[in-house]
Amino acid sequence: MRNQIRDLGTLFKDVVGKGFHPPLQDLRQYFLSDFDVHFPKIVCQAIDGIRLLKDFVHAERIIGRYFEAALRQVTLQVPKGTSLKERQKQRDLKRRLLRKRLELVRALFLKAFQPGYESVALLYIEGALARLQDPQIVIQTESVCSLHKQLTKFFAKHGSPLEFQFEQKALVGLVCTSNLLESKNSIFKLFARMAQSFQRSETCDWP
Repeated sequence: MRNQIRDLGTLFKDVVGKGFHPPLQDLRQYFLSDFDVHFPKIVCQAIDGIRLLKDFVHAERIIGRYFEAALRQVTLQVPKGTSLKERQKQRDLKRRLLRKRLELVRALFLKAFQPGYESVALLYIEGALARLQDPQIVIQTESVCSLHKQLTKFFAKHGSPLEFQFEQKALVGLVCTSNLLESKNSIFKLFARMAQSFQRSETCDWP
């Protein structure tokens, strides 16, 4: 176990198998990953020159979680003395109204990742971000403002690989999602956590 933790690159090659030989041409050597921090580092160490791309399904899930969090964090200002039952009723009403508005904006984000929209994907994303800040479209609650900041930060951080993928998917049909990722990532995340716990171990010899 300690040897496997020490060399996660070797473990990676063992999992994907000896038949894994990606093409060597520039812009043709890709590996789809989720948005985990440690997993991409393992792949880069195992395969020289690999270009890491982001799985579109994982991007959609992250965006969806941001929207759900914004709805859960809805706050309500009511007159002092309002009963708990009445406060809950009004909060639920506000949440339902906000959900109706946010669903329209979330649909724009998700449409950007759908087949056939690659050439206009960035326009959809920019338009959706702008709608989140429009008080005539969405109530500018504190949670909505936080949602806009999260999404802006997300696309600023991952915009470069996503833009490349949109372009290549439109030009050459680049594959941007894989159902196999879930099973592989679950294996490597487990070993990544183990490796972190051994990094400060005085009994573990490192090369």
